[in-house]
Amino acid sequence: MKSTILSLAASAAFLLLTLPAAAVPITFGNADVAVLSAAGVQSEADFNYEATGTGWELQTLFSNPGAALATFFNDQGTEPGQTVSFTLAGGGLFTFSSFDLRAVDDRPSDPFDLIGFVLGVPTQLYSGAGTSSTFASFDPGFTAAIDRLDLVATGFIGRASIFDNLELNAVGTPEIDSAGGLLPLSFCAILLGLGRRRRTSG
Repeated sequence: MKSTILSLAASAAFLLLTLPAAAVPITFGNADVAVLSAAGVQSEADFNYEATGTGWELQTLFSNPGAALATFFNDQGTEPGQTVSFTLAGGGLFTFSSFDLRAVDDRPSDPFDLIGFVLGVPTQLYSGAGTSSTFASFDPGFTAAIDRLDLVATGFIGRASIFDNLELNAVGTPEIDSAGGLLPLSFCAILLGLGRRRRTSG
């Protein structure tokens, strides 16, 4: 019985430690940035993102709305391997649930990979390319939390892939109750107390 109670207490603590916060869409602001890598680290909501190479930019001509992230644009070629990395400011886990994508016209656009990492190890992958001149939302199929998301150009055909509204969800942290204790510990105490009462009454 004691082991069962302890198991329930641990489960309650784990659930409170891992409750997701509200979804945070990364909208890329409202301004054109011709060479995103030259602008350094960008911050939005609770997240940071940074580009490598000269092929990524923020543009407002095609957006949903405001600005959107684009590969090849304004004659700046995107080379395979050039990346935009997303992390939670200060570090930590988050989930990735959807993103918007379009091409400049109804032909295939530059291909890409979305890769989720945990402690530097790739754990999840989505590969794609735009095929429509209107934005559509896509589910990357990521089923577990990650600590870094890389958007990687995997080819160059000279037609931009355009991204907007990446839904990133920070994993919740333990809340402090009014008495200054961690709520998961309070739940443990309650469950252990129930166990003691059951043994006494039995």
